[in-house]
Amino acid sequence: LAADVMVTLEVFRPRLVGAVLDGTATINSAIELHVFSDSPELVAEAPDYWDESQFDIYPNPAGQFVTLDFGVKGYREILIINMSGASVRSFTSFDETIDLNTRGLGPGIYMIRVNSTERVQTRRLVLHEAGK
Repeated sequence: LAADVMVTLEVFRPRLVGAVLDGTATINSAIELHVFSDSPELVAEAPDYWDESQFDIYPNPAGQFVTLDFGVKGYREILIINMSGASVRSFTSFDETIDLNTRGLGPGIYMIRVNSTERVQTRRLVLHEAGK
């Protein structure tokens, strides 16, 4: 699967990292794949490789506000992670829909990681003119 994804994302110069790269991966290890691009638009248009029950993010690319739509209410821990891997914001919510103010986040590419009781989901968010 990792090799198929790497071929599909070839334009982003993908590189495996973590357990797969250092040879300590097991059958249940997560696959970590870093991709690189000078074009936020290209990243925003790339396909997501997650199951269909994932949450929606719109608009994406976004400006000062973005909506996270989960479809149902439930407890979630939400982390916003920058491309260096640092968590820049985290919060919890029970809401079906969250209107997120991006104030304080600079323009760039972020990952939205959502931890729930059922699963962990990650989606990318491109901010072109984040709130300052």
